[in-house]
Amino acid sequence: MQVTIRPNLNKRPYTTIHKDKLGLKLDSRLCISIICNKTVIRMSGLKKVRTQGEKSVFCGLVGELLNYVVIPSPQDKLIKFNPAYNDSFMVNGEVYKGGGIVTAYHGRYYLINNY
Repeated sequence: MQVTIRPNLNKRPYTTIHKDKLGLKLDSRLCISIICNKTVIRMSGLKKVRTQGEKSVFCGLVGELLNYVVIPSPQDKLIKFNPAYNDSFMVNGEVYKGGGIVTAYHGRYYLINNY
């Protein structure tokens, strides 16, 4: 099933799971893994966050939901998104547009290297 995962803005460190591209909310979990095939960032939401400083649901990682969790190792890279500084998701200073297995683990998002 294709889903979008994003940080839960009200229940950190939970991750919210949406159907398709930020559609219907399905669940919130502490740990989840997906095969990420793209990212979604709504520019209208990004603008609202930057200009008004309000929380907004406007970005996430899109992919196929796995029925198991891949626990990240210390070598796995963090996927970061800071709307104050970036227009894209970042991994080690490089733009991340999807690809590979991503695990949301207690509020942090990891790109799994060797799975």
